Amino acid sequence: MLFRSPLIYNLRIAPSHIPQAGNGLYSADHGFKKGELIGYYSEKATSVSLDKLIKNCEKRDKHCWAYTFCEKKKCWDAVDVRSTIIRYINDAHGSTHKYNVEFMTHRGTVYVLATKNIKPNSELFLDYGDNYWND
Repeated sequence: MLFRSPLIYNLRIAPSHIPQAGNGLYSADHGFKKGELIGYYSEKATSVSLDKLIKNCEKRDKHCWAYTFCEKKKCWDAVDVRSTIIRYINDAHGSTHKYNVEFMTHRGTVYVLATKNIKPNSELFLDYGDNYWND
């Protein structure tokens, strides 16, 4: 069963430890326990069909998919900075950092959960999947 945890106040945005990655998302003063809900990726404003997303991406550059999570034909596009704070979680691909959170879907909602205990003020890292790194 998923429980809402206090969000936002236990997260902060700051420059990433990954060079040239821009900002990253960090745990704040309390950290997270393994299995704890970090936040929601799927907000109503970010919901889009796969067909519509493909059509929109034909008009944009290759980074169109950068903030997209899809399951079957339903997608969530968090390209808008106002969409979800979760969009600031970077992938540790090619770095010495380890993944500590993961996507999970349940009844049409996309969550991000801690995969291990995360100390306070630690950067969060999420595996974007192999397709993200293929040109």
